[in-house]
Amino acid sequence: TDSGKTLHHIEAEYTMSFKSPQAVADYPVATRGWSRQQIFWDNELGLCPRYSEEFRIQLELLSGEVIEYKGTARAELTETKLMERDRIVQEMNDEISRLGIPNVNAQSTDEGITISIENIQFDADSSRLLPSEKFKIQKLAALLERYPDRELLITGHTALAGTEAARLKLSEERASAVARYLAEIGVREEYNLYTRGFGAEKPLVPNTTEANRARNRRVEITILEK
Repeated sequence: TDSGKTLHHIEAEYTMSFKSPQAVADYPVATRGWSRQQIFWDNELGLCPRYSEEFRIQLELLSGEVIEYKGTARAELTETKLMERDRIVQEMNDEISRLGIPNVNAQSTDEGITISIENIQFDADSSRLLPSEKFKIQKLAALLERYPDRELLITGHTALAGTEAARLKLSEERASAVARYLAEIGVREEYNLYTRGFGAEKPLVPNTTEANRARNRRVEITILEK
């Protein structure tokens, strides 16, 4: 049984053995191995909610060297409900206002609910968060922890300064810095945090004034819907 439901338990095992008809340098001349799987099937829903596997695969090269891959794998199907975005965004913005967190707002986006930290402060031209920004993230942690089953996507943006390559690299590094800090303070495990950077490709406002550039210099934390 699984959460009160009766599941079918299927054990599957297979072996493999293959010899290449042609010996080519740096390519396997023989492949062999095995896999043992524990599969749990929900007949009512017609799907597999979880499985686990042990495996061992050996590749024999022309030189006689043998490369071995050995390990385990597992997967689980998790059902999540759609978020009530309008209500959640309103509650988040009310809480952000109550906590007095400056330059932060929440909004519904294509990917989920995004909390934008504008004018985020790092050491000059670096990805080292200033203490003031860590304090903001600590306050936001309570909001993010209300949705523990949701993965987080951290997106970095820069203002229009320097080269395109440098902006992209800096935005990625700053997104990673925020993700690391979220993991450090226990908001999510590292494997539930994803990062990306867009450089200056997606400004909120034109980069024509210092105030606008400050808004565009931001990191977004998205509670993923999918």
